[in-house]
Amino acid sequence: EPVQCRPFFTWDGEQLRLDESFREHPDYVLAQAPATQWKNSVINASRLVQLVRHLRDARRQTVQPTDTSSGEEQGLEAEALIEPKSPAWQQAWELTDRLIGQMAAEVHQRDRQFVAFAIPSGVQVDPDPARCGALAKKLNVPDLDYAERHLAAVATAHQFEVIPLVEALRSYAETEGRHLHGFRNTQLGTGHWNEEGHRQAARVCAAILRELIKRPTK
Repeated sequence: EPVQCRPFFTWDGEQLRLDESFREHPDYVLAQAPATQWKNSVINASRLVQLVRHLRDARRQTVQPTDTSSGEEQGLEAEALIEPKSPAWQQAWELTDRLIGQMAAEVHQRDRQFVAFAIPSGVQVDPDPARCGALAKKLNVPDLDYAERHLAAVATAHQFEVIPLVEALRSYAETEGRHLHGFRNTQLGTGHWNEEGHRQAARVCAAILRELIKRPTK
């Protein structure tokens, strides 16, 4: 994890424990200093200062398009799309499973339904299926849908519902020829959902949630 100035959960062999050592990180200590707090209050209160900072940051930032023909995406490790092989990735998946299971248990204790979904990456729902196939071939796997299948298995173990987004969004993207990730002023097919991505994900989620709400509670 490149950003260490944040809380993490760890597994001590018996239970999840919150690691708050980030409070001692130099970046966190600096952010809490009175001088930093005063500077932030000035920035938040002045539109002029905000404009100057925005213009400064805009001059510093230059978007360099990256080659995504192989399906790889800047900021996303390809290993996150396949079954974990290294001890580090296996530990990360195991910890994530425990966190999700704990969340589901706490929701069930309050007599509520717990529902989850895996947000696909841009390559998984690219309008050109060749891009997804190229990365799968490079990683020597049949497809890139491991995360959603794994989440479904976790859901079965902990008795909660999963909304399957990948296939529905992939079908829409390929049929309509629309990118659901990225923006024209940056790069289509990578990064966050764009407006159409959010719209289609909401459509799929709403349809399934309507059916789940109709179900009688146990």
